[in-house]
Amino acid sequence: MALFVRTIGIARARAKIGLANLAYNMKRLV
Repeated sequence: MALFVRTIGIARARAKIGLANLAYNMKRLV
């Protein structure tokens, strides 16, 4: 169960980083 929760946490953090990266790239391109 702990591993499952940790996996969700990692996935959420990765998604958050991905979104921030995407926003940064959009700003740089525009």
